[in-house]
Amino acid sequence: MTDGKERDRINREINNDKNITIGDFMLIRVCMGSSCHLKGSYKIVQKIEQLRKKYPEIQLYGSLCFGRCSDGICVEIDGKLYTHVDDKNIEKIIEEAKT
Repeated sequence: MTDGKERDRINREINNDKNITIGDFMLIRVCMGSSCHLKGSYKIVQKIEQLRKKYPEIQLYGSLCFGRCSDGICVEIDGKLYTHVDDKNIEKIIEEAKT
């Protein structure tokens, strides 16, 4: 879950004189740790970049290791950790996270 300080920082970063708050977007963090990297986390990043056309509310960030290396690739969406993510199931995961 995003804590208050992180939420404020993100709001300042994206605001730029717009009336956007953290509730208006989906915060996705993809693990870039060595294990997830070797398992193909960059493919997930590329797929999410493509999906931003369909889901413009996505805010994509890289992350340090989530500590679940044996369950990777790991992706956190709005504070919830998803494991065993690949470029074939990421869109379904995003859809589920939206509900």
